[in-house]
Amino acid sequence: MSPNHPDRHVPLTGAQNFRDLGGYQALDGRVLRWRMVYRADALGALADEDCEELRDRGVSAVFDLRSVREIDAFGSAVIREHGATVHHTPFRQEIELTAEQMAAMRDPERMRSAVSAEGYLGMLEDAKPSIGLVLRTLAEDQPYAAVFHCTGGKDRTGIMAALLLETLGVPRETIGADYELTAKFLTFSEERRAQMEAFFNVTFPQNAYGADPETILGTLEGIDERYESVARFLEEECDVTEEHQEALREQLLAPAS
Repeated sequence: MSPNHPDRHVPLTGAQNFRDLGGYQALDGRVLRWRMVYRADALGALADEDCEELRDRGVSAVFDLRSVREIDAFGSAVIREHGATVHHTPFRQEIELTAEQMAAMRDPERMRSAVSAEGYLGMLEDAKPSIGLVLRTLAEDQPYAAVFHCTGGKDRTGIMAALLLETLGVPRETIGADYELTAKFLTFSEERRAQMEAFFNVTFPQNAYGADPETILGTLEGIDERYESVARFLEEECDVTEEHQEALREQLLAPAS
């Protein structure tokens, strides 16, 4: 199924990049169930009607991949006030930019090129415990609808989505196309952009978020080179066992209609 399926993007007032991962077909012919797993940008500005929408969709688990400092700056998921459980699963305890990245954030074209598979692979080293917690929880808890998110919903969220989709057997071409959708949906309001500028201490240009599929595909290829496969990386480095991985497939995949 196309990443551009009309049901994929969930329009919300307080989040721009909230997307359903449902409908993607695995190599075994099964498809990822709709309204089970979502990916998103920061959820601290959700309006009451947004929370009602997510509650109607059954969202009961939120995995926050951000650092404590980001949560303090941008707020936590207010949907917890509507009964959802929020798990803090940071990819890094502190988010820092290199001098190159800070310079790049002033130029959309340079910012796109500053994001790389090599940088994502470096992030994985710190993120292993959180990756494991997210996937084990999704494998063990039921029923649920869950969302994982970071600040923009592209880098850390993109890695988490790719690892989940790979585990479910979704073709890598589709994984790359899903990653690329962030460039279509993520735009910042003037207020949000001002918050980002203050947090990162840079001038943050509008339309700065590129999402080249080769970045996430290169990350998966890098995992293959280092660990032989994503499945082995998850089992040996993140404590996501073969049983957990099979449970994810049984829980999240359904026969194609």
